[in-house]
Amino acid sequence: MKVSEREPGDQPDQTRCERLVAYMLDAAFVLDQQGKIVHGNKLAEVLVASPLSALIGQRLSDLLHPADRDVALLLLRKSEGFVRNIRIQRKDGSLVWTDLMATRADPYLVVVVRDVTEQKRLEETIHRMACYDDLTGLPNQRFLIEQINALAESRPHVLLVIGLDRFKEINAAFGRRCGDLLLEQIASRLKEVVEKSALLARLEGDRFAALFPEGTEAEDAVQVAKAILSSLETSFSVEGLPVWVRASIGISLFPEQAGGALLRCADLALHAAKKSAVGYVLYSPACDPQTPLQLELMGDLARAIETDQLFLVYQPKIDLKTGQVVGVEALVRWQHPQYELIPPSEFLLPAEQTGLIHPLTLWVLKRALGDCQAWHQAGVKINIAVNLSPRNLQDPKFPDDVAHLLSEHGVAASFLELEIPERGLREYRLLEPLARLSKIGVKIVIDDFGYSVFGTLRGFPVDQIKIDKVFINDMAVDYDSAVVARSTIELGHTFHLSVVAEGVEDRETMDRLTDLGCDAAQGYHLSEPLSAEALAQWLRERA
Repeated sequence: MKVSEREPGDQPDQTRCERLVAYMLDAAFVLDQQGKIVHGNKLAEVLVASPLSALIGQRLSDLLHPADRDVALLLLRKSEGFVRNIRIQRKDGSLVWTDLMATRADPYLVVVVRDVTEQKRLEETIHRMACYDDLTGLPNQRFLIEQINALAESRPHVLLVIGLDRFKEINAAFGRRCGDLLLEQIASRLKEVVEKSALLARLEGDRFAALFPEGTEAEDAVQVAKAILSSLETSFSVEGLPVWVRASIGISLFPEQAGGALLRCADLALHAAKKSAVGYVLYSPACDPQTPLQLELMGDLARAIETDQLFLVYQPKIDLKTGQVVGVEALVRWQHPQYELIPPSEFLLPAEQTGLIHPLTLWVLKRALGDCQAWHQAGVKINIAVNLSPRNLQDPKFPDDVAHLLSEHGVAASFLELEIPERGLREYRLLEPLARLSKIGVKIVIDDFGYSVFGTLRGFPVDQIKIDKVFINDMAVDYDSAVVARSTIELGHTFHLSVVAEGVEDRETMDRLTDLGCDAAQGYHLSEPLSAEALAQWLRERA
């Protein structure tokens, strides 16, 4: 979409503009000073589905969807620049999504129009698959979290989590197909009770949630909870058989519980409700079962960071085109003196909740950069990736800490990749800290990608995305997962991002990813996580 620059002092006439747009690879129009079309290329005729003779003399703005005209007119008046997602409305009523670029060629204006309709369709497909439940058509948990974080922090709001009692037994007795039919009916009944006053979503399994708008008080939510329980007392019919369902409801309130913890607190209240006779419970600190063992482990983790009980293993990332190792991902492990090897799933989340994630991440960075320095001195120049928690980026000192550790170990910033989970972009304000890290020179990678539209990434200094292993593992047997993987690769390349697939467990999946144009992959088919010494040996053997 680049318009050739003209020579200094050269005043192009209409003929020259016509020659200019004739060779463009996108639709293009030449406008006079009143914004009227004086010429266009063949692709412009295809774009608007009208012959050029019918377009001459029309204003370009008249071809646009009314809702997009004001934005486009600002661009045309400015006579230069770029604007995305402008709809062109054809005479038959169909819409074409486009990006516009305007360039002044006195006395004319050349407007290049790129058709991005297919890209928008792919984004919408990913958004629908990522944000809506296939079975019930309701928004899913990720969409719900986005809405929670979009609510104003100055006004109260309420979240209900509805859990079905003994649903696993119903599934076992009647079969999964009947269980799914029952969930569809339950969703319909819940819609009748809450959809007009709240956002209804289906969470995982047999859990639903209702998010009430700003200004809702606890008393209102309790009344709705009672109405939900009452609505479920009537039996359901599944393949002609009557089925009775009971439910429990957990309620959490904002600002009593912070926005990021609203869902967790409602879940804890739900567990308490399942033990109560009432059927619903408002969250209170008494609902939070912080066991003595959990508290003990967090104390032990603080000592483990100080005494180096932790260690790192590294999983290689392989370029699918060349087969070369392009980097490694650092993974932390904890060798507890009493409980032996503790998996990360048991200590990373509590570390986030207690604040230990900050010293833990700095420990991982320091050790990883030390190993990276040793590899570089041995002549092995590869990138190293370290996972971050969004909470790390809420510490204003963190970018400075990263810069200090890079300097201390003599590792160039371009060799460090920092991986951020995709959910962090939606749930936290991360633009400013990520911009500071990008300015240092480190690469920003979005991990666990595949649940959101690419609009989430706009404005963020992102270099790479990693497709969540959930989609990679199911590619061979699940059509939707394969569509997500393919669409993510295509859209990632459209945004000039490198795309990595994680969780590659077999040759068939790796070959399919290669055919789809995925840049790199990691997983047990390529290599299990290795210690620093074992990785060095593995690299020597590959060489």
